[in-house]
Amino acid sequence: MNDKILNLLKNGMCDENIEKYVELIKECWDNQYGSAKYNNGVLELHTGGWSENEEILSAIQMNKNFWWKYWTVVTRGGHYWFVIRDTLRSPIIKWEKETKKK
Repeated sequence: MNDKILNLLKNGMCDENIEKYVELIKECWDNQYGSAKYNNGVLELHTGGWSENEEILSAIQMNKNFWWKYWTVVTRGGHYWFVIRDTLRSPIIKWEKETKKK
């Protein structure tokens, strides 16, 4: 994997260019072994056990701005989901606020 691309994944991203960041992930991802899908504001990444996909995912994990804001679910076997659209996250945010009040 190209160090320049890994650096962009680790450090590049802010809310106004989130779509470009997601496109970069999809372009780098090896879909022959795993898969990268972006539908209805949800990014799904499945590593397929492929080392380059796992390297990309490690770079994404280092990008705390992206990871903590959008990471939603991970399951054993290298399956990750990120909810990008705020409209999809709003029920979760509302639930979190309501449970904190109690």
